[in-house]
Amino acid sequence: MPRRSLPAVPLEPSPPRPQGADDRLRDIAREVPAFLIELRQGADGRHRFGYVGEGIRAVLPIEADEVMADPARLFAMVHPEDVDRLRATMARAGREQARWDDEFRVCPAPERVVWLSIHARCTTCADGSQLWQGWLADVTERRLAQAALADSELRHRKLFDANPIPMWVHDRLTLRFLCVNDAAVARYGWSREAFLAMTLVDLRHPGPDGAEAGDPQAQDGGLRPATAHHRLHDGSLIEVELSSQPLTWNGRPARMVMALDVTARRRAEAEIQRLAYYDPLTGLPNRRLLTDRLRQAVAAVIRGGRHGAVLCVDLDDFKRVNDTRGHPAGDEVLLQAAARIRDCVRTEDTVARLGGDEFVVVLERLEGDARQAAAHADEAAQRLMTVLGRPFDITDMRFHSSASIGVAMFGTVDVRAEDVLMHADSAMYRAKAAGRGTIRFYDPAMQVALQTRAALETDLRRALSEGQLRLAYQAQVEGSGRTVGAEVLLRWQHPVRGQVPPMDFIPLAEETGLIVPIGQWVLETACTQLAGWARNAKTRALRLSVNVSARQFRQPDFVQRVERALSDSGADPSRLRLELTESLLLDNINDCIAKMQSLQAVGVGFSLDDFGTGYSSLSYLKRLPLEELKIDRSFIRDIATDPSDAVIVQTIIGMARNLGLTVIAEGVETAEQLAFLDRHGCGAFQGWYFGRPVPLPDFEASLDAHEPVVQAAPVPRQATSPVAATAVPDR
Repeated sequence: MPRRSLPAVPLEPSPPRPQGADDRLRDIAREVPAFLIELRQGADGRHRFGYVGEGIRAVLPIEADEVMADPARLFAMVHPEDVDRLRATMARAGREQARWDDEFRVCPAPERVVWLSIHARCTTCADGSQLWQGWLADVTERRLAQAALADSELRHRKLFDANPIPMWVHDRLTLRFLCVNDAAVARYGWSREAFLAMTLVDLRHPGPDGAEAGDPQAQDGGLRPATAHHRLHDGSLIEVELSSQPLTWNGRPARMVMALDVTARRRAEAEIQRLAYYDPLTGLPNRRLLTDRLRQAVAAVIRGGRHGAVLCVDLDDFKRVNDTRGHPAGDEVLLQAAARIRDCVRTEDTVARLGGDEFVVVLERLEGDARQAAAHADEAAQRLMTVLGRPFDITDMRFHSSASIGVAMFGTVDVRAEDVLMHADSAMYRAKAAGRGTIRFYDPAMQVALQTRAALETDLRRALSEGQLRLAYQAQVEGSGRTVGAEVLLRWQHPVRGQVPPMDFIPLAEETGLIVPIGQWVLETACTQLAGWARNAKTRALRLSVNVSARQFRQPDFVQRVERALSDSGADPSRLRLELTESLLLDNINDCIAKMQSLQAVGVGFSLDDFGTGYSSLSYLKRLPLEELKIDRSFIRDIATDPSDAVIVQTIIGMARNLGLTVIAEGVETAEQLAFLDRHGCGAFQGWYFGRPVPLPDFEASLDAHEPVVQAAPVPRQATSPVAATAVPDR
């Protein structure tokens, strides 16, 4: 007989399972002869699997990925005699939007037949397709047992006695047990004599409505399974799947029943469901379930002409709890936060956890027009801000936090649920950028900015490998006017964008981690240049100052990277000076000092950049192995006109002198500024007064000409910003 199968098309890879639940889900799936499925039947009648559980491997010799890639491989296994019936029951359930429960045979190999039961529900989608979600289980064992019951009475008796599944025969009128097999005695805990003195009613555990679910008395004489809850001798309850067959016992109507204990399977199925759709820690819906509910909410709101909102909630400073108290304390904060959020919204609203410290609230059916609905969403966000602003009591400490909340509205305009969630997430990041404890509504212009930023990040990832990055050199001059070195500054010459301002791409490099390879390239290039200058009598005494970002400095192998750059290039370590910021040094001061001392031991010098703008204390300053303080340009700009700035600069110079440190002032642009600094003992200067950052050939030419370096194409005034002029993002 030619084999017929359901039409199938290849399917794209299914979305990933929830992070953190994969291991537990696989362990359970391996033990249960069942697997979840998500099957979509298109309007054209073709089928595609959106998800196939890994448990399929415990049932059939095929992998889940193979079935999703080619559904025909599974459909081809369906027994030819079952294809038409299976197709008919599926179509009927789809028309009636009813549960699809059926059993059918598959032939995974010649001479081998496996019985599968399918239990699925159908949802008709907007495009006319039908989405089936459910599971298939291996019921071969039960079907074999049922088939055995249909054999001769002698065969029935033999199977009855030897069957490992509990079985009994009871009187159909009195429900008294007439005989039981050894498996029933062992599983239920009563002796055979006690069983024969009992009735079926003694086993039953009534459901919530007082009726026994799955009463085999109500069956029509076939072998259809029903479920029930039975009480064991020790008082515990089990869930059983009952199959029964009417027969005559000593001339009286009776029924033979097989009770398959499915308690473990039901628990495993429930756990699979929980892990697939709920966050393991908080029990809240995860991203998969949230997306499904949000789609329903968007569709319902649009149909009803009303409005809804999505709130993305992120706990401020949550990382501090994990870093200082460990993950158990962080988990406790998340559990308390989840409970507060649930208590703060309506029962019909959805609260989900996407991961980390990020929660999402979906508000449906907000009253009023768009403006009033937005006001209601803002009120809900304010309530969340209040409850999450209260202290969290965890073990032996009290954690104070706040929340950043992004809000995206949805309503009469058709929009994808995924887009609404993305908009709320974008608004949340905007709230975090605005400071602690802030609420922001989604602004379409913000999305354009995010897309522009994403494009810039893509280009920046190619910039280093394609040689688009350059170094500019800005002279550092002594009071006598002699150039003693330069600071190397990062520039990006994009083939299409042109000269990209440092303030546009350096913070982005820091956020994405690209600052680490870029900073290493800057360091290696500077060392190579120092080695080249060492071969020329005019330049061998020059030093180079290189900015080091916080992220680069915190790399565990930072010291080894610097030493390798010096060794590979052959540069004199005493000619290299690394510029660090105050905020960088305050984070794990002991580790910073250890790294600085290791490099100082080989001759590398250190300068404290932007001094006066951070938060370092004098006690830390005494401990740091520094050679130089660099006065920030913000103090230099107005020293000739602002008495406060003048006093600050004088104090910094005096303090440095007492600590045995040299001082360099950056941002010197006028003769008045230079005269003031020179008069009060500042030893070195850097700024436009002496030369702008220029390419290497122009810088070297200025040394030969003994004149300040002038850039051919003037940089706009705002480029003197500390961010624009260095390779450090927070400068």
